[in-house]
Amino acid sequence: MGWGINPPGIKREIMNVVERYDNPKIIITENGCAMPDEPDENGFVADWNRIFFLKAHLQQVHEAIQDSANVQGYFVWSILDNFEWERGYSRRFGLVRVEYETLRRIPKQSAYWYRDVIRENALTI
Repeated sequence: MGWGINPPGIKREIMNVVERYDNPKIIITENGCAMPDEPDENGFVADWNRIFFLKAHLQQVHEAIQDSANVQGYFVWSILDNFEWERGYSRRFGLVRVEYETLRRIPKQSAYWYRDVIRENALTI
């Protein structure tokens, strides 16, 4: 989409909130990216670029927590491919691919990766 990717920016903004507002509880409600998802013949998407994006940002969130930030939650943007207000259905942000014609849902590689991050409370590739 031409948007910049700057993982250290998320830590910088978290620490800005920590300093400005006396370290409140922080919940990151949307962090994700649109990637050129290409499904294989079964509809599966091996979206490694999304995984690398999420991992880099989560590493920065972890560093902020280590530096005393009171981060209580983190939500990926978005679980499902959906309608994007500016570009319609032309961009895909989800961890789960939606076939718009049938509404079939197919977890992408990133969905399985993120499941493991949550389960293990750790970042792995």
